[in-house]
Amino acid sequence: MLYTIPMDRSFFRLWGFLVLWTIPLFAGAQFSGVGEPIQFTLRPERPAPYDSVEISLESFVTDLSTAEITWVVNDRVVGSGSERRISVNAGPAGGSVKVVARIRAADGSTYSQELRLRPAEVTLLWQSEGYAPPFYRGKTLAPFEGRVTVVALPLLTRDDGAVLNPRELIYSWSENDEPVAESSGVGKNTFVFRGRVPIRPVDVSVVVTSRDKTLVAEARDSISTQPPALLLYENHPRYGIRFNRAISSRVVLEEDELRISAVPFFFETEARDGGSVRYEWTLNFLPRPAEAASSITLRRAGDAGGESVVSLTAQEATRLFQAGRAQTTVTFPQRRSVSPAPTASESP
Repeated sequence: MLYTIPMDRSFFRLWGFLVLWTIPLFAGAQFSGVGEPIQFTLRPERPAPYDSVEISLESFVTDLSTAEITWVVNDRVVGSGSERRISVNAGPAGGSVKVVARIRAADGSTYSQELRLRPAEVTLLWQSEGYAPPFYRGKTLAPFEGRVTVVALPLLTRDDGAVLNPRELIYSWSENDEPVAESSGVGKNTFVFRGRVPIRPVDVSVVVTSRDKTLVAEARDSISTQPPALLLYENHPRYGIRFNRAISSRVVLEEDELRISAVPFFFETEARDGGSVRYEWTLNFLPRPAEAASSITLRRAGDAGGESVVSLTAQEATRLFQAGRAQTTVTFPQRRSVSPAPTASESP
């Protein structure tokens, strides 16, 4: 006859507690050969090449405070006594550092634990879709509400020096510490995000792992979005736009005509004109609805001197916070009248 042994819920709770505390805790780093009696903890958990790594010991089976601990790094004894932690240089990418901890407990029992540090690194590069004029030598900043693409460049190397193919690695992306599952996976080394409102920096991080989980690298970057810039330049009829010097708060009209062109730096548009940026010019604070392009031409109306205030606002069609304003005062000096040459009858 088959009998059933009754058990109450408290037994299961106790058993679950015991199982939980006997599961080995593994540090998330590049090492192998970890056993259950002694555990290593690394800081940082994912060392990059040449990082200084603090390695400490933990145990749930023996009292390490009364034990004698011998540390061996690459087969060389570097410490002996009661010290439960050491600092080790991770070394170059593609190499490995063997660390062994030998423990003799107060009751005479001995333990030996080994790990291998295998440093790896990943570099994050990002670019925006903001506009910059031809031959612009700087980096196009990420504008408010702009689209930004982040690229991970990993360097994970095996013991034999072979660099792992980036397309074969596993990428786990996070935005502001929130995992982004749809952007993560094998070979997904790019991450795209758009700046949000309210305007705040975006923290982007990635963990890159080899398929066998023996190599792990991590990188993080905080990307701040910036207000777009609207700058004014003289558009010379012979030399074109003079990008070497932006028009300041005042400009002198030295000829009969002055053409001013605006450059919408970092606006999310494909071109100055014909893109998604709308321009509104004013002259002496009066709208000029006929001037809807990025340039305006000013001409003298006579020989009298004076000044006029020219201002411009630019607005991206779909992004409220991608806007800018520029203003300058155009001064035109009075022309001196030239007396006509005397005729023969007027000569003295």
